[in-house]
Amino acid sequence: MSTYSKAAKNVAAIIFMGYGVIIILAMFVFSGELQPGLVIFSFYWTFFSLILVAVTACARFVVNDPVPGAAIRSRDPSKLKRLIVDSHTGEEVVISGSPKTTFREAALSDWQFSTIDKEGAWIIEDEHRNDITSSTLESYDSVAYIVPEKPRSAREGTIAPAEYVDDDEEKRYSTIDGGVEFFD
Repeated sequence: MSTYSKAAKNVAAIIFMGYGVIIILAMFVFSGELQPGLVIFSFYWTFFSLILVAVTACARFVVNDPVPGAAIRSRDPSKLKRLIVDSHTGEEVVISGSPKTTFREAALSDWQFSTIDKEGAWIIEDEHRNDITSSTLESYDSVAYIVPEKPRSAREGTIAPAEYVDDDEEKRYSTIDGGVEFFD
């Protein structure tokens, strides 16, 4: 924020407060007589206006101003950042690397997924469930999902170990008429 805009806001606040005082003085002049209710009302109006202007000025100029001398972090154009979401926990992790780095290399370089084994079988998918694990970071710029890969036997339809069974799918199709409503 420039110094000019700070000064403009200060002037606007003073003008607003001045209009409040002018309105109160006009009420006294044009009423012809001073009534106790009007005096009390004008006192409260002036007090409220001063408090409002002071709080507004402090909130705008103290809270929103950047700290002088704070370090400005510049973005390195040679690094790309991508958001990877753990498909089971919803944990979000930002990976980074050069544009030619693959998603697998970027994820392995700074492994932050707590529920997925780094040396285990996992893939990174796009929003359409396409495998982008070996794609470069520059080739995909949306949110990606990391998924623990099921073993080949589970994908081919043979019996899978209990750890690879999708619990949500079991709940959805627990009976032959699961999810069907019957009407009489």
